Amino acid sequence: MKTRITPEYLEERLRENNLPFECFNRGMHYRINNKCDFWPSTSRYSFLHGKCSGHGLEEMINLLLTGQTVVEEPQNRNVVSAKNFNEKPYKLNEKKSFSEIVHTDFDELEKEDLKRIIVYLSKKLMEAEQAIAKLAPF
Repeated sequence: MKTRITPEYLEERLRENNLPFECFNRGMHYRINNKCDFWPSTSRYSFLHGKCSGHGLEEMINLLLTGQTVVEEPQNRNVVSAKNFNEKPYKLNEKKSFSEIVHTDFDELEKEDLKRIIVYLSKKLMEAEQAIAKLAPF
């Protein structure tokens, strides 16, 4: 089981590794070594210069100790995530129009297309319920 990152635990780990830090917002936000911001509640870190960010206290400490502030990330997180879950990657820039989705065989629809249909129908249902409520208030 992972250890919950409390301000006390965080400060102890930083002192063990001789990393100076400042505490903001009563322990909700830390600036470490004037290089990195860290939020214990989410274990998210973000380096001030560069685009390096991520999650995990130990990972952040290792990056600070080794002087690495650039973490190579995959070009497209959607593709990597889809591979991890054995799904087809959803292409954000190639959304089908709603009429294309409606005229597609149900078995050929992708997960994102089904989500769009559900959202659309939910909105229409809510509009219909509001119209009925105006006509016949109970």
